[in-house]
Amino acid sequence: YKRRKEILDVVDFISYGTNDFTQAIYPDCRRNDGVSFQKYYNKLRARLIRYIFEMTSDAKKIKPDMDVSICGNLTKMRKAWMVLHLFDQEYSIEIIPNVSGADVKVYKVWMKNMKTMDSKEWLEARGNAVKVLKEVLAAHDEDDEVDEKFSELLYGAMQSCVHIMERMIIEEVLGKESLLYQGISQQKPPPEAKQEAPGSVAEI
Repeated sequence: YKRRKEILDVVDFISYGTNDFTQAIYPDCRRNDGVSFQKYYNKLRARLIRYIFEMTSDAKKIKPDMDVSICGNLTKMRKAWMVLHLFDQEYSIEIIPNVSGADVKVYKVWMKNMKTMDSKEWLEARGNAVKVLKEVLAAHDEDDEVDEKFSELLYGAMQSCVHIMERMIIEEVLGKESLLYQGISQQKPPPEAKQEAPGSVAEI
């Protein structure tokens, strides 16, 4: 915290480049192979999410009006959009989506729906996602095995939200008669994330 405070005292804004940040946190991801990409860059990582949260929390304590933004590969993942949405709602983090073309429109539709959707199914999934996110943010164990288990918890909770959101948006835009809607609605939702995370967890 002392080192972070020294940095925050002299900066006017924060912009997280999540690709470089991932390399700083996980040295193994610097290997130029497909396995490293899938494991670190193309997946929600609990430690990365927690570090962003901790730095942002400290920044807001020191400078409440500080502008904070996020860019990089993390903002491409729809599972991460839910996490970033919660950060935005609670900590005023400006989200810079690393998308282009038609994906920009999709991103905007998602962000709008995440703020307004009120179906029981969605609220239950969102509530579970918030609970899991709190567990991840409260964990301080740097063990790689523990981080992996927390990352799986985070993935499962956010993927449940993605499954519901995709189905709801397609229903709204194309209707229940569309083959795309029928295909998604027939898919089995991902297994619900286990509520007991490894390591000691304190509620925040």
